[in-house]
Amino acid sequence: IVDDIRLCDETVHSMTDPIIGGYPLLSTICDYLIRINKDYRFIVMGDILLAYPANLGIKASPVLQACTHSRFYDGKNMDVHFIMEQESIIAQSMGEEKAILELLNNTFGSDWHALEYGVARHYILWYALTAMHDGKYEIAYKRLKHIYTHGFDHWRIKFYLAQAAYGSGKIKEGESLMRELMTKDLACSATIKLPLP
Repeated sequence: IVDDIRLCDETVHSMTDPIIGGYPLLSTICDYLIRINKDYRFIVMGDILLAYPANLGIKASPVLQACTHSRFYDGKNMDVHFIMEQESIIAQSMGEEKAILELLNNTFGSDWHALEYGVARHYILWYALTAMHDGKYEIAYKRLKHIYTHGFDHWRIKFYLAQAAYGSGKIKEGESLMRELMTKDLACSATIKLPLP
């Protein structure tokens, strides 16, 4: 079990801040664990990484699997269609799992690390996706705007932000973001059709 994986992110890894800078990347931790046991599998459970031998037969829920894929995605190591499908599963989470996603956002997405450095951006993203699924576009917009301006600028985040902008009545901003996606983010325009809400 590895705790505080919100700090095992590129945004923190490259920092020189003596308090929170220099944490290893999550992928580096997993590489070391694979050296210990090549049969390890991984699950992201909130702010914890669970490593376990494959022969234990542990079955994670679809939401836990989706969070794991989303958290491990670095913009190129998996197919973006697959990641967006996984993030759609996160958006549709219900019950206790949805409550935990909100708790992660509230606990880690509002502290000074998140506000100053963009830490915990996946927890903010996951909560924003659930908010957007529930029609709470203004909440989703604010959270997505925050992580986008703090360096979580993969084109899919801009796409989600455009959807939230449209949904919350910010039509001009939504149109502007969509134009940027279609003209500047060539990977996006070549990869996905862009349905609008």
